[in-house]
Amino acid sequence: MALALLANAFQSCATVLLIGLGRSKQAMAVGLVGTASSVVLIPTLVLALGLDIAGAGLAMLLTALTTTALAHVLLRRGTALTTRSPGAWRPDWSGVWRIARVGLPMGSTMLIKFGVLGLLAMAVARIGATEAAAHQVMVTLVTFVFLPATAVGQAAVPFMARAARAAESPGESASGFGEVRRALVAGLTLALPVIALSMLLLWVAAGPIVGVLTPDRAVSALVIGLVPVVFVVVLADGVQAVPGMGLLALRRTAPTLYTFAVCFGLLALAAFPLASAGGLAWLWWTYALANLGLVVGQGGGFLRLTRDRN
Repeated sequence: MALALLANAFQSCATVLLIGLGRSKQAMAVGLVGTASSVVLIPTLVLALGLDIAGAGLAMLLTALTTTALAHVLLRRGTALTTRSPGAWRPDWSGVWRIARVGLPMGSTMLIKFGVLGLLAMAVARIGATEAAAHQVMVTLVTFVFLPATAVGQAAVPFMARAARAAESPGESASGFGEVRRALVAGLTLALPVIALSMLLLWVAAGPIVGVLTPDRAVSALVIGLVPVVFVVVLADGVQAVPGMGLLALRRTAPTLYTFAVCFGLLALAAFPLASAGGLAWLWWTYALANLGLVVGQGGGFLRLTRDRN
């Protein structure tokens, strides 16, 4: 697991560089290869060879190594990296500090988000097994519907970053940051219809879709009854992801950290009392409110930064 985590870190670095260079198709190819490897290796090692948990860990490691190798091979093709002399690989410590100023708040944000989501799972588990299973099914549904928004947000980062750099150039007119905002609007225009269509499909075919994830009728009934709150959670999460990527393009990620710390911090404090008082429904509606807070916080931070720089 530790080796797989290390390999995934190197793979993520290369994938981010591919996206930054505008080579999103190659980044997508890396993701598809990783998915295909998991689909093949996990059943083979866990079920066919009977390696159980060790087989799952080995499958994760092999998948991570495969995607890491592919990402770095693609990265070195047709970029400036192929012409670098050996001495060019020495670290630029000022550049390391600039990266840390952007990356550390983003990393801390992810720790807050997934730490609080883990806390929610613990709070739900105290209610009962049915609620815990329904919670996990709902998290799975949210993840699948949320992925397109994340992908669109990542794809918009190079466009927003180039527009922001142009706006910061000496002698550039104040309208330069308007291009950054227009790139953000374009990202939302692409992401929201995909989320809406996905949720419409879930609404119309909730029974069969949930039935694929669980055969338990009580769990299915609970999930289907909470589809409206799943829609709100996904919609707010998708909307907040795009300005979050915009802040990343502006190299100003501290507002994202502060917004998550406030919204998810309050969610963490309320998780266990809400789960005890109102069950899964109250907890998920509060989760939806926290995501709406992220929309306001990150969207407001993005608009403030682009407006203040004009």
